[in-house]
Amino acid sequence: MKQSSATTGLISFYLILSLSVPAVLSLWLLSNARMTAIKGDEPNYLSHQLPAEDSASVNSQLHYKLEDIHKGKLVIPRSFLSTLPKSLKNEPNVRVKKDLFVKTMLPLILRANELIVEDRMKLIAMDKKLHKGGKLSKREIRWITPLFKKYRVKYKPTKDITHLHIESLFIKMDIIPPSLALAQAAIESGWGTSYFSQNYQALFGQWTWNAKDKGVVPANRPDGMTHRIRAFDFLLDSVISYMTNLNRHNAYQGLRDRRIELKKHSLPITGPGLAPALEKYSEKGERYVTDLLNIISYNKFTKYDLARLENSDIKMASIE
Repeated sequence: MKQSSATTGLISFYLILSLSVPAVLSLWLLSNARMTAIKGDEPNYLSHQLPAEDSASVNSQLHYKLEDIHKGKLVIPRSFLSTLPKSLKNEPNVRVKKDLFVKTMLPLILRANELIVEDRMKLIAMDKKLHKGGKLSKREIRWITPLFKKYRVKYKPTKDITHLHIESLFIKMDIIPPSLALAQAAIESGWGTSYFSQNYQALFGQWTWNAKDKGVVPANRPDGMTHRIRAFDFLLDSVISYMTNLNRHNAYQGLRDRRIELKKHSLPITGPGLAPALEKYSEKGERYVTDLLNIISYNKFTKYDLARLENSDIKMASIE
C-alpha cells in the first residue's frame, strides 16, 4: 500500500528529529562542560584547547595581554592550552616568543595552584572539626588518605587521623609562586622550544624510574642509567607534577622551610624568596639559582605572583 506524501514527510521529520536531538544535546553538554570548568577538585580537560598554528592567533586565543598585568590588571581569563604552540620553535622575534610562552604557562600555573588551595581549604575545615572534638567522616577519610602517600607523610591506615597528620600535610601541600614556576619552565624547556616540551609536554625536565609513569628514554642517556623523562598528555599535568615534586621531595625541604618562614612573618610567597633553596634541582647548583633569579628579575616575573584567574576570590600570594 502506498504511503501519502504527507505521511512520508512526517516520518522523515521524526527520523531527522531523532537523529539531531541527541547530537544537539551532546554538543550542548560538551559546551557546558567546557564553560563550567572554572572550579572543582579535579582539572576538567574539556576546557583545554589545542593551540592555533601561528603566534598571532595563539595570542588572540588566550584573551589577555601581559602588559595589562604589569599595569595592575591582575585577573586573567581561564584560557588553558593542552600543548605548547608549535610556532614557538620557529618564532624569529625573541620578545614575541618569550611572551607567548609566558602567556601559555601562566593560566596553567595559576590553575595548578588553585587546585592546591582548594585542597588546603578542605584540610582547614577538617582540622577545625578535629579541634572541636569531632571525627572525620568516612568520605573525608577516603579523600585525605591518598594525600598522605602523594605527599609522603607518614600515616598508618589503622590509626586515627589527628591534627598532627593534617599539619604535616598542610606544610607540604602549598602553592609555588608563578614567578618561580615560569623561570624553571623557561630554563628546563628552552622557553618551550625543547624536543621534550614540544612533543611530550615535559616542561620541567623531571626524571622517573617508575614503570607506571609515562616517559621517554633520552637519546643521550649514559650507559648504566635507567631513568626516563616524564611525559604528559596535558601541559597542566606537567605543572601539577612539578609542584608535587617541590612539595614532597626531601631535596626541597629548604624551599618548604622558606615558605613557612615567609608566612610566619606575613610576607608574600615569591620566586626570589624561594629560589635560593633550589640549588639541588640542577647539577649547576648555585649557578642554577643565579640563573633563576636573573630570569625572574630581567623578565619582571614577580608581577605574576599577584595574578589570579577570573571567577576566583583566591589571591595566591597571600593564601593562609
